Amino acid sequence: MPKINHQKFIEFLARNKYAAEFFIKHISKSYNVVDMDLIERYADKCDLDKFSQKTPLPWSGAPIENYWDWRALSQNTSLPWSEELIERFADKWVWNELSQNNSLPWSEELLERFADKWDWEMLSINESLPWSEELLERFTDKWEWHKLSQNNSLPWSEELIERFADKWVWHKLSQNNSLPWSEELLERFADKWDWESLKESQIYSPRLNELLIECVSWTKQEISTALEKIRSAHYKPLPLRWRRKIAFLKNYKRLSKK
Repeated sequence: MPKINHQKFIEFLARNKYAAEFFIKHISKSYNVVDMDLIERYADKCDLDKFSQKTPLPWSGAPIENYWDWRALSQNTSLPWSEELIERFADKWVWNELSQNNSLPWSEELLERFADKWDWEMLSINESLPWSEELLERFTDKWEWHKLSQNNSLPWSEELIERFADKWVWHKLSQNNSLPWSEELLERFADKWDWESLKESQIYSPRLNELLIECVSWTKQEISTALEKIRSAHYKPLPLRWRRKIAFLKNYKRLSKK
């Protein structure tokens, strides 16, 4: 393949706008051939969306801060993140993106310092925060608890679940694989779990699963005994839908005999 004449190619780009745009996007991805001087000189032409996402990035901030794609920068995991850097460009960051960035120097102090800027819903699903009971307690009114209930990185324990029992979204908690699942845990919060979610997600303990499978092979008498126990323990009187079904069955039997 003949070697491309660089000067002619540059002239070609000067004549063809669409080819030039393609060249800009392509070169913007090649951060290994781009230095800060080149970015500064042609910041208004380069695709800084691509630059802003690149790692490593020869980024110093101030000279061309108005050209950066700050949403992409807020997602960048390889900037030299520090409280000082965040403070310096506090009015530039896209905070809901920053709140999801796993590479920030997360600490209680950092959360407190910018408490009015964070997107607390996004923080609630960020698994890189220094999660602890104390952290949950400190910002208890700011967390989005339906997101926390799905977070796999919390220090899950029966005690943690008990401590914030009135905060969790139990439907979401019932689908969280990271809980310390056991028969004891199921029993302790039996009135709170979303049992349909537990069944569908197959999260519950293997022993409980075995018991449910075993029930299928019970005799009619064993099933009848179990239902009677359930009725006497939990349903006084029977729910209306059950009474209607029983009435229907009785009528059906009576009519079928005619």
